[in-house]
Amino acid sequence: MDEFTPIDRMSWARESLFRLYTEVFTTTHFSSSVRLDVTNTVKMAKHEGKKLVPAILYCFSREISKRDELRVAERNGVLGRWNIMHPVYPVLNDDGNFTFHTVCYTENYAEFYASYFAEAELNKAARGAYAGDAPENGFIISVMPYFDFESFGFSFKNAKGYYTPIVSVGKYRDENGRLTLPAAVTVNHAAADGYHIASLYDGVGRLLAEPERWMV
Repeated sequence: MDEFTPIDRMSWARESLFRLYTEVFTTTHFSSSVRLDVTNTVKMAKHEGKKLVPAILYCFSREISKRDELRVAERNGVLGRWNIMHPVYPVLNDDGNFTFHTVCYTENYAEFYASYFAEAELNKAARGAYAGDAPENGFIISVMPYFDFESFGFSFKNAKGYYTPIVSVGKYRDENGRLTLPAAVTVNHAAADGYHIASLYDGVGRLLAEPERWMV
């Protein structure tokens, strides 16, 4: 069950940094980009006859949901953390625009994979910004298999109270026999630092290296 737990700011180790980046340097975000090795996951997906996009959504959802700093949110004026985060992802429509879709994260990949395609079928005719209501505990992740990039970031204005990571993933390419995928994460510095994003990339990288742990 999804739960929101208020942060005890009197004992929160990050309180002074949170105040620095919300009261002194307001709305401070930073982005970092890496290339992830997806060779094993692509091979496993092809062997199993499965699509790659749900696998990418799953890996980031799983690792973000494991990290306190990436689940920080403000709800009704109260700062806290969700216990789980769900991917909210744009789907390209036939008119060249996109609609945000959502699938509920679950650690069981077979269930997640089935839910992804069930949602796609249910909301295939959806247009506009969102296909249904976006969850409070959602994070935006864009998977763009048509776009290879070296860096990617966002410029924010008036994003007060927004602490959720934004993930951008592009098209993989062959580099000396290995398939590498560009990925970028943008975060609010009040909630997370480079250390936490490095940890996220490491976690996602381990999952992608060993798809037999979770894909089958």
